[in-house]
Amino acid sequence: MDVELFEYEVQTEHINYNNIFLISDLHFGVRANSLEWLQNQLDFFYKIYIPYLKENKKKEINQAREQARLDEGAEYDNDLFDIDERSQANITAIVSMLIANNIPDTYKSVYRSKTNIDHELTKLQMIELGTVIGAKVTEIYQKSWDLKAQVDKATTKE
Repeated sequence: MDVELFEYEVQTEHINYNNIFLISDLHFGVRANSLEWLQNQLDFFYKIYIPYLKENKKKEINQAREQARLDEGAEYDNDLFDIDERSQANITAIVSMLIANNIPDTYKSVYRSKTNIDHELTKLQMIELGTVIGAKVTEIYQKSWDLKAQVDKATTKE
């Protein structure tokens, strides 16, 4: 029987071999009916492998959260505003400065949206925008916290 082996070749470029676990031939205690052997295997799964999977899943959730902060935005004044860490720090600094310096509510300042549209906003509108941005970021974080809680409760890979 002629078999084309190239169909079964695995690409070996760009593989991070530090992230590979090879699990085989465990027998789960059948070897000489050894409870010690079974305990060693269970310890590996519950103390090393499953925590490793959970930690990696949490890292993926964190990366997805940060990507959402880049991709998504906060809706205000019929437009979309950036919610990444720097943008949130900028609006927080502006609002803090306006409040700390007791700037009149009628003061207007220009703030640019994610869609590159300039908005002339009053002090109160800047505070509203900061609140909307903070709420959107909190919503994204809450999703990640909920997912991580599910990971912590998980007992299988699924």
